[in-house]
Amino acid sequence: MAESGRGHQHRNVTLTLEERKSLADALAGRKFPCQLCGNALEICISRKLKPYTTCLRCGIQNFYRGKEGILRLREILDSNVLITANNSKADTAVVVFNRIQQLRTQKKELTGKSFILFNRDFENVIRTVDNEIERMQGELEKLARTSGPERNK
Repeated sequence: MAESGRGHQHRNVTLTLEERKSLADALAGRKFPCQLCGNALEICISRKLKPYTTCLRCGIQNFYRGKEGILRLREILDSNVLITANNSKADTAVVVFNRIQQLRTQKKELTGKSFILFNRDFENVIRTVDNEIERMQGELEKLARTSGPERNK
């Protein structure tokens, strides 16, 4: 493992060339949602065999760097947890849905640690994540109600 000047070990070291080739093959051409609009973005591979996405609609480009970041990207893609929009009015709903999925993952990770760190502050963190999930679900319900066919006046 690489050492920084502070003596901390970095798990997020660069992938070997073989690992990059393998991951490039596994990721190239797959779809990942834009963080702003939810549009399906094709994962491209750079000359250095690292994944990135570009959303021309929002004008952003995302680069996935480091071993853990790239492996996490693949894990998310393989899990099929996130969905992508198709340039429609439902884009906001897709972004909200993806946020709910991310919060659920965060809660699962926190709950797995709760037996180690049991205290009031930690329980409040979990409760806060639960509240945010409920708030986002309310937003999604509100979007569903307002996106229905217009009612006759």
